[in-house]
Amino acid sequence: MGVLLCASAFFSASEAALFYLSPRDRASFESGGGTEQIAAALLKNADRLLTAVLFWNLVINISYFTIASVFSIYLQNHGHGVLAGTVTLSSLLAIIILGEMLPKSVAVLHARMLARFVAVPLAASVRVVDPLAPLFRSINAYSIRLLMPRFRPEPYLQVQDLERAVQMSDDTELMQHEELALQNILSLSELSVEEIMQPRMQVTTKSPPVSLSDLESVPPGNGYLFLSEPDSDEIAAAVPLAHLPEIPDERLDRYAEKVKYLPWSANAAAALEELRLSDRRVIVVVNEHGESLGVLTHDDILDAVFSGSSGKADSISDRAAISEVAPEVWQVSGMTRLRRLAKTLGVTYQASKSVTVAGAIQSQLQRMPRLGDICTWNGLRFEVLENPFRGQLTVRVTLQAKSAGGDQE
Repeated sequence: MGVLLCASAFFSASEAALFYLSPRDRASFESGGGTEQIAAALLKNADRLLTAVLFWNLVINISYFTIASVFSIYLQNHGHGVLAGTVTLSSLLAIIILGEMLPKSVAVLHARMLARFVAVPLAASVRVVDPLAPLFRSINAYSIRLLMPRFRPEPYLQVQDLERAVQMSDDTELMQHEELALQNILSLSELSVEEIMQPRMQVTTKSPPVSLSDLESVPPGNGYLFLSEPDSDEIAAAVPLAHLPEIPDERLDRYAEKVKYLPWSANAAAALEELRLSDRRVIVVVNEHGESLGVLTHDDILDAVFSGSSGKADSISDRAAISEVAPEVWQVSGMTRLRRLAKTLGVTYQASKSVTVAGAIQSQLQRMPRLGDICTWNGLRFEVLENPFRGQLTVRVTLQAKSAGGDQE
């Protein structure tokens, strides 16, 4: 009974440890050591693994209670009724506490370590059950058809359904901020990652190894420490400092997570889906040559949904804000996003290759902007007020219908 109790604890702990692993842990196991790769291979076919674990647990528990029952009957027949009852109750409590509850609790607390330890014997146990797998699958399929013969998966909610819900709702049914959030969610499919990313020049990278003292001069302002590749300054990984329970003094790079890469032409909806599927927090936006243009975090996308912000680039400094200096005359920074400018000024946004005000001016002039340059975009008149050698443009924006004549391209 002691051996069976240990076996039951093993399979209970194995089940909890492996299935408690996060997608990030599973991804690291796939490129880890031998036992880690075995554990990752078992999790790739979760139905096969769970069937084997439940089968062995069932066999062990039945054998355990069979022995306990035979022993209790033996004691009962020899006039030890109280002892027989004690054995029966003790056996039940032992299998519940020592065979199920305690092993699973320990496995949840030390999932990564136990997953490596149980991978090899668990893989052997799964292979023993493999010949019975077709029978189990057939029983499962027939049971589903018998109990739920008309079960059909419901269709996915279409984007048009959300749009109609927003259009048909009124203030009594949907609060204003909820309606704005829904509209922002719908706009993710039209919002490019380039519009909400943090530009590369505003992201500080460090080459590993990195310690906490290295961040005193240039502390990361967005909660992430970005690590560069060994032979270049391209971003290879990110350390989520805001998500670490305790920031160590040395070797911060050991807590780095791999980043995903998306082209500049991808939209924010695709970026959010990529982060969700890969269980990552950071995407590096690259151009057609594979060079990094900026970074986009999960928090940036949430900011775009719930606050309507066009990324953290618009809040880098006070000069990046759109300020009205006179009736229908605004002063903006060259880094201001065109989409945000159009939304603030109440004009219709027209998609273009340029994302920022400075980009639109440079695209129309076909050269670097100079002091006094004037051009138009989407019914707005841009005039360059300041063009420092280092720093951002300062641009005066007026509605074209209110501006003086003689605009030049």
